[in-house]
Amino acid sequence: MPRAVEDRAQALAARLRAGPRALAPQARPGPGAAFWQFREYRPGEAASGIDWRASARSIRPIVREREWEAPRHLAVWAEEGPDMAFSSVGETKADAAAVIGRALQIAAGQGSTHPEAGADSAFLFIGAFWAPTPDLPPAVHGFVLHLVDPAEADLPYAGPHVFEGHGCTAHIGDPDAARAAYKARVEAHCAALQAFAARRGWGYVLQRTDRDLLPGAAAAWEALGLVHF
Repeated sequence: MPRAVEDRAQALAARLRAGPRALAPQARPGPGAAFWQFREYRPGEAASGIDWRASARSIRPIVREREWEAPRHLAVWAEEGPDMAFSSVGETKADAAAVIGRALQIAAGQGSTHPEAGADSAFLFIGAFWAPTPDLPPAVHGFVLHLVDPAEADLPYAGPHVFEGHGCTAHIGDPDAARAAYKARVEAHCAALQAFAARRGWGYVLQRTDRDLLPGAAAAWEALGLVHF
């Protein structure tokens, strides 16, 4: 790993560890083995979560929730390809992904080598994710960190431009006139990616590469319940 990336990751990890979040994760329902609580079934939930013995004593179906179990390892899955190499501000998404992924490893007390993923692993999925549906491996504990270049977010161009990517070419004669519709499509794509993550029980955050990387890293740290081992 380049020295500059390691130094930035060390600094970001120190800020994570010094933040307001307690290192010990708070008890809450989620994936785990220990019993947490009974509660009423909510429409749309999988019937597999219903405790039929407890439900027999109630007029409504009852769900048995388990206590969330903190993951013991962090596996970093970083997207590769031309989307990650694009930059309008100097830092590519690949650079930002390397810094954030390594910072979370350092903050969790892990080395630079990825541990073998298991049932107790947390997966950080970090990338540009401009494809309609990302092809990500299954994970119990997962978090999607969506990296976006400011030019991709704002379309800050004037005059005719040609844009290429994902096998498509777009000719925009007047970016000013197209900007509102473009931003609406970007927002819709981000909302769809967030919904994709939510359906899998994962968290999601959008992180711009021209801004401080701490909010994105902190969101992943908090959602995955990472602690220092």
